[in-house]
Amino acid sequence: MVRVIISLIFVFFILPYLTGMLIVKLAKSDLYDWKKVFVCGYITTVSLFQLIVIPCVFGRVPLTLVLSVWLITLIVLAVIAIVYYRRKWTNILQKQYKSIRDYIHPMVIFFIVLLMIQLFIVIVYTHYDLDDAYYLGIASDAYQSNRMYQVSPYTGAETDLMSQIRYIMSGYEMYVAAIAKMAGIHPTIVFHSIMPAVHLLLIYIIYSLTADVIFAKNSNQKWIFLSLLSVFQLFGYVSVYTSATFTMFRLWQGKAVLAGMVIPLIVYTAMEVMQRDRLVRQWVLVLLVQVVACFYTSMGALIAPILLAILALINAIRLRNAKVLLWAFICVIPCLFTDMMYVVLR
Repeated sequence: MVRVIISLIFVFFILPYLTGMLIVKLAKSDLYDWKKVFVCGYITTVSLFQLIVIPCVFGRVPLTLVLSVWLITLIVLAVIAIVYYRRKWTNILQKQYKSIRDYIHPMVIFFIVLLMIQLFIVIVYTHYDLDDAYYLGIASDAYQSNRMYQVSPYTGAETDLMSQIRYIMSGYEMYVAAIAKMAGIHPTIVFHSIMPAVHLLLIYIIYSLTADVIFAKNSNQKWIFLSLLSVFQLFGYVSVYTSATFTMFRLWQGKAVLAGMVIPLIVYTAMEVMQRDRLVRQWVLVLLVQVVACFYTSMGALIAPILLAILALINAIRLRNAKVLLWAFICVIPCLFTDMMYVVLR
């Protein structure tokens, strides 16, 4: 149990936070906004896993080697962050703590209560459906056999990688298997109890960052917005297609994460970066989000670049700046490459 707790805290909180400190520095973003640091760090960690695991799948590399390379890379980045900020940590942590302390407000407490209820639901009342047969099966096989996508989860027989090209271009299932391997727990637990909680926290952090932009002059409206959003999520299960359904009941699935987390993240990064006074280097955040879209599901490789292209076109017209389209095109290259690989190899 101790190993599980330490491993999960290490991989979901400590490493993303330290990695995020480097990314916000690279992007010249707000170093003292812990929410932005954490989101930047998390999308960086999963983007790195995506970039490492895809060539390893085609090379039939063992899962443990992928996990080792990924962890070593993140630890190196974390050490760099610790050393780089060695004389600033006290000041940074004090300012980040002050920003958290300033949240004490009746509406904040109300929102936190709603969030705790949602976390309890997604952790305890797990959802199972037919998608478990493949996604959970392929992750469980990688966890048990240390081989990635080499055995059919339906029959247990050896299978051809090319027959699964739609799935192997997304690293989410292997990511879950790697986390399970590191923590010493079964992928079923990671899929159905751990990842929904992590994703739900990230969703509300992303919406909080979006609210910071929309309600920049009135923080009270921000918490009203988040509280109303929480209520809609809690009571929005009116069909299987609503956002609340995907957020509250199917958040372990890659397509649900795309709908509930990645698409709002694309919109937020567009709001942040596609402004006249933003630096070019801040587009690295948009690039990472596009890689994350590929990481969770093959649908992300198609939907994410289309959404970004629409947002870029709107802002290029609004700002009368064609360079927005150029940088947006560079950012969608990972998705276009994924789509091309699917078309060529299927």
